[in-house]
Amino acid sequence: MSTVDKPRSKIQCGSWELRETSLAAGEEIPVNETLFSLSNGVIGLRGFTEESEHVFNYYPGGTDSTTGCESRSSNISNGGRSTKTSHPAKVDNVYVDSELRIPEKSLRGTFFAGFYERRLLNRSRIFSVGLCTKECFLVKAPDAFCIDVFIAGEHVNSSSGRFFSQTRKLDLRTGEMRRRVLWESHSGKELAIECTRIVSSVRKNIAAVKYTITARNVNNTDIRIVSRTDTSDGRMGGFYDVENVFTSSDIQEATSGVFVRTRNSCRHLGVVVAERCSSFQSVEQNRSFEGAVSLDKSNTSINEESTHLSTPLANNSSNFPLSPVVTARSTTFLSPKCVEVDSGVETTFTSCISEKTCIELEKYVGLFGDESAQQEDLTDLALQKTRMAAKDGWVVLVEEHRRKMNAFWSVANVHLKGIASLQGAIRFNMLELKAAYNRSSCFAYPTHGLTGEMLGGLQQWEVDAFITPYMSHIHPESASALLRFRIKTLNYAKEIAADLDLPRGALWPHRTLDGSDNPSTHCAAFLFMNTVVAYALHQYVIITNDNNILLEGGAELLLTTALVYIEWGTWDGGVFHIRSVSGPDIYNGVVDNNFFTNVMAQHHLRWTLQIAGSLRENNPDQWAQLLAKCNMTEEDLTHMEKAAQQMFLLFDGKHRVYPVDQAFMSKKKWNLHDLRDKTKKNLIAEFHPNVIYRHQVCHIPDVLLVMTMLPTKFTMDEVKTNLHFYEPKTAVDSPLCHAIFAILYAAIGQTDEATKHFRRGLLVDVQNSAGNTGGGFHLSTAAASWQALVHGFGGMRVLHGVLHFNPTLPDNITEYEFNARHRGCLVRVSVTQKLVIYNLVDSPRGVEQLLISHKQGQRILLQKDKPESVRLFHDARVLDFDAIIFELDSIVDNIESIHYCAWKETLEEYFKMTEFTLTKELYLAYLSHGKPFAGLNEIFKKYNKPVLPTGDNDDGEETKTLYGLCQAKLEKFRAKVKRDGLKFREGAFKFLSHLRQSDICVGCVSGSRNGKWLVKESPQLNMSVDKFLDNLDGEEMMLRWRPETDYFSFCSRSMDCSSKRTIIVLDGIDGFSKSALEKFCMVIDVSENPAEYNLSVPTLKTQSFKDITVTTLDEITTSELTRLGNSAGGLKRKITVPDSFNSASAGDLAESFSLAT
Repeated sequence: MSTVDKPRSKIQCGSWELRETSLAAGEEIPVNETLFSLSNGVIGLRGFTEESEHVFNYYPGGTDSTTGCESRSSNISNGGRSTKTSHPAKVDNVYVDSELRIPEKSLRGTFFAGFYERRLLNRSRIFSVGLCTKECFLVKAPDAFCIDVFIAGEHVNSSSGRFFSQTRKLDLRTGEMRRRVLWESHSGKELAIECTRIVSSVRKNIAAVKYTITARNVNNTDIRIVSRTDTSDGRMGGFYDVENVFTSSDIQEATSGVFVRTRNSCRHLGVVVAERCSSFQSVEQNRSFEGAVSLDKSNTSINEESTHLSTPLANNSSNFPLSPVVTARSTTFLSPKCVEVDSGVETTFTSCISEKTCIELEKYVGLFGDESAQQEDLTDLALQKTRMAAKDGWVVLVEEHRRKMNAFWSVANVHLKGIASLQGAIRFNMLELKAAYNRSSCFAYPTHGLTGEMLGGLQQWEVDAFITPYMSHIHPESASALLRFRIKTLNYAKEIAADLDLPRGALWPHRTLDGSDNPSTHCAAFLFMNTVVAYALHQYVIITNDNNILLEGGAELLLTTALVYIEWGTWDGGVFHIRSVSGPDIYNGVVDNNFFTNVMAQHHLRWTLQIAGSLRENNPDQWAQLLAKCNMTEEDLTHMEKAAQQMFLLFDGKHRVYPVDQAFMSKKKWNLHDLRDKTKKNLIAEFHPNVIYRHQVCHIPDVLLVMTMLPTKFTMDEVKTNLHFYEPKTAVDSPLCHAIFAILYAAIGQTDEATKHFRRGLLVDVQNSAGNTGGGFHLSTAAASWQALVHGFGGMRVLHGVLHFNPTLPDNITEYEFNARHRGCLVRVSVTQKLVIYNLVDSPRGVEQLLISHKQGQRILLQKDKPESVRLFHDARVLDFDAIIFELDSIVDNIESIHYCAWKETLEEYFKMTEFTLTKELYLAYLSHGKPFAGLNEIFKKYNKPVLPTGDNDDGEETKTLYGLCQAKLEKFRAKVKRDGLKFREGAFKFLSHLRQSDICVGCVSGSRNGKWLVKESPQLNMSVDKFLDNLDGEEMMLRWRPETDYFSFCSRSMDCSSKRTIIVLDGIDGFSKSALEKFCMVIDVSENPAEYNLSVPTLKTQSFKDITVTTLDEITTSELTRLGNSAGGLKRKITVPDSFNSASAGDLAESFSLAT
C-alpha cells in the first residue's frame, strides 16, 4: 500500500483573490481562519466554519466497493510512522474515526471594537510607581454565526460522515468570503453547502451570511437547520455576564438578541440576529456536485487578470459558483422556532429536501456597544438597525458594500505586473489594513488586526511609525482618526509622566487599547514613543496639508511630549544626552543614548519649534493659552532649541557606522548564522534576555529604521555602510525587518536584495512565514511593504517641500503603479520598463497644479488629469548650452498692457483738473523703457504742468514727488495683478518643466522693481527658476539693463555657467547692443513685431514656447556652430535628456518660426 502524506491546505494567491482548494489540517486551521477573516474596523469575524465541528476526517485513496465512495483504507504518515486507516467503527450508534484526528482546534471568534476587559496585575513589590497595575485586552463577543445542519437525524459533521472537499475564496475586490463544502454521510447522503459572508463597510455594525444547502441521494428527507447565538466562551472564561436575552418570531422571520456586560471594564454589547430561511425548487438539475470530488485535486484556475488603477472596478468579479442553476423559482418561507437555551439563543427551521430542492438561510447580525448607554436604549438601537438591514435584504446590502469597496480601491489599488502572487499579496495586505480600523478616534488601532487575539488587540509603536503615514496617503480620514485618538488620550500620557516623577510633559504608553498603559518589558522607559507619534503627525500634515489638526490639539500634543526630553535628558560637556531608555529594538534593553531615540527626538524638537514660531507669529493669543495649558514658558523653547542643536549622536569611526547605543560596540559578537542553523525559533524563546543583551544582536535594527523614516538626513554612503553592518547582526525575528531592508537596498541600488526582502515582507501572512499568523495579521509589516514599493522602488521623498521620485523596477516585475499624496494632492505613478507616467488625479479645491521632481532634480509641473511621461532610463546626449535665461516679459504675456493701464489711471487722476488722456503713443514714447522720471517730466512740460521734484525713495503715493507718483502707479499695478492675475505665454510652463527635467539651469531677469513681487505672485514660476534678478538687485550691484546685458551675464555666472554656453530669451531686442547680445550662444526673440537684425550667433523668432524643446535648440546651436567652425561654442557637455515631449527638428521649426542666423 502506498504512503499518503498528511493533507495540507493549499492557499492560492491570485491577483484579486485568495483561494483555499482543500481542507485545512493541523496548524493550518487557525492560520487559514485568519487569512479568510472579515472585518470593517467595528466587527471582526474570523474565517471559521459555521458548523459547530471544525475537525474533519480525511479518506484519501480509492473507491470503497460497499458504499461507492472513496476507500476508507489507506496508509497515512503520522509523525514518522504509518498508521493504517479503516472503515470508521460504530460505537453507541455514532461513527468514530480511528485513523486521523487533527489535534489543533479552531480559534473561532467574533470581535467588536471597544469590547474589552480589564484586570489587575498582582505585583510582588510593595510599590507600583512606573509599573503597570492593570492590563486591557479584547474579548470575544457572543458568537452569532453558528449554523448546524441535521439531515435525517444525522448531524453534518465528521462523526456522522466525511467532508471530502472544501473550496474557500476571499474576494479581494469586494471583501466577501465564499465557501463551498461537500459532505457525505456514512449512509450515502450527499450535501453541498455554499456560504457567503459579508461584513458591511457601509453599515459598520452589521454583518450577514447567506447559507445555501443542496442535496443528492435524498428524496423528501427531513432536514433541520439550527442557527445559534452562543455565549458560552465569554461566560465560562469569566469575561462577561449575560444581562438580557430576548426572542421574537413570526411566520417568516425570527429576531433574537443577547446583551452582555464585561465584569471589570463594564463594557456593554448587544448582539441582535434577524434571520429567515426559504426553500425553493430548481427546474434545471442541480449542478453543485459536478466535479465535486476532484475539486481538491485539480488545478483550479484562478483569474489572474490584473486591473490597472485607472480601470473601473467591476461590481462582481467572482467566478466562484454561488448557487445551483435556477431557471424558475417558487419560494416557500420556513417557519422559525426561536428559544432561549443555556448557551444563548437557538432558532430552528425544519423542512424536507430532495435533489431539486435548495434551502437558503439569510442571517443578519448586528453588534452594538456603548459604555454609557442604558440597556433599553441600546436594545432599541440594535433592534432597529438590524431589522432595517434584514428588511433591505441581501442584494441591497451587498450592492452598497461593493460601491464602498470600489471607492476604496480607486485610491488604494496597487498594480504589480510580473508575479501574480505578489500582486494578490499586496492587495490582500491593503484590504486587511483597511479592515482593522473604523475611523473612530475612540479606540486604538489593533496592531495585529481585529480578527485575532495576538497582543490582545493593543496598539504598539509600529502603528504610528508605519500605518498612520500609510493611511495618510490612502485614506486620510483614518489617519486623522488615529492621531485624534492620541490627542484624546493625551491626559493618560500626562498621568504616565507624572507617575514617573516627571513634573511636566506627557509620555505615551508602549502598548495601549484605550490610551492607558499596558504591561511591557520595561514599563515607561520608552521615550521613543513620543518621537514616533510626533513623526506620524508630521507626516500626516505634509501628506494631507491638514493644518487644522494642529489647532485642534496637535500643537499641544507636540509641545507636551517634547517637554519630556528636557525633563528626562541631561547635559554633559555641553552635549545633550538621553539616558536610561529603550528603543524599538527589544534585544537591547535599557540603554544610554539610543540612536533612534536621539535622532527622532531631535526631529521632534525642531518641528515643534517651527510650529511654535508659526503660532507665536500668527495666533499670539492662542499661543499664550497653549503655553499655559502645557505648563511651559518661552525659556523652555530656548532649552529645546539648544537640546536639538547639541543632541548627542554617537559615531563609530572605526566601522564608520552609528552605534545602536552607547554600549553596543563593546558587546560580544554573535554568529547569528550558526544560531539559525541550530534553532528555528526566535532568540527570545531560546535564550534568557540577559544573554541576548550581552551580545551585538538586533531584533529590529533601529539605526536602519530611522534611516527609512528620515531618509533625507543620511547620505547614500551612510545608508550603505550601516546596512551592510547591521543586516548580519539582525536576527530577523520580526518580519518588519524585511520591509526595512527592502527600502534601504532599493535606495542604494541593490535591486536584487531589495526584491528578495520585498517579496518576503509581502508574503509574511499569506505564507505564514513568521509562524504566528493564526493569532492575527502583521499589519505594520503590510504597511511597511507598501512603503518598500513606494519609498524604496518608487524613490519617493519630500525635499524642501517638493515631492521627489526616483523610480526603479524590482526584479521580475515589468511594471507597477501606485497612488500617493502630497499637500492634499493625489498623484498616480506608473512605472514601466521604459517610461514613468505621473498624473495628478485629485487635488484640493482651487489647486490645479503640482510641481514634482523626477530623478536628479528634473522638475515636472503636473496639471490635473493631464499625465506627464518621462523615460525611466534616459538617453545620453551632448548639448552646446548649459543654461537659458528669460526676460520676465518674455514669459508673462503682454505685461506692458498692465503697466499702461496703471500709468493711465495714475496720471489721469493727477491731471484730474484738466482734460488729459494717456494714449498708447504717449506711453510708448515716454514711459515704456523703464526710466519713468525723465518721461514724466517731458509729459508735464508738454501739458504745461510744473515739473515735480524727485523726492525720496520712501515717499508715499500721496506725496507730490516723482517717487510718490511712481509709488501710486505701483499700487495700482499690483492691485490690477492681484485682481486679474497674470497671463503667461503659451507653452511657457511646459517648456520650463522640460528644461528642468533636462537638467538645464533656468534663470530669469527683469528691469522692473516689481520683478520679485511678480514672481512671488506666481508660485509656478517661482519654483521653476534657479536664479532671479530684478531692478533692485541691479541697482545694488550697479548692473546695466540696456544697452548692455549685465543682468543676463551676472545671472549666468551666479548659476556657474558661461555666457558662451547660455541662451537668452527676450521680449524684443530693441535697445540692446549687438556686441552685448553676441556674448551668448543664442538669442530667442518672442516679441510681437521682432526687429530685423544680423547677429553672429543663432537667433530664433517665435511668439510661443509650445513646440520648442531642448533637442531642437541643440540642433540649431549645433548646426550654426558647425557652420562657424565651433569657434564660439567651447567644449560640449554630456547630459541626460528625457523624451517627455515630442521633439521637432530644426527643419520643422523653420516652417513655423522665422529662423535667422
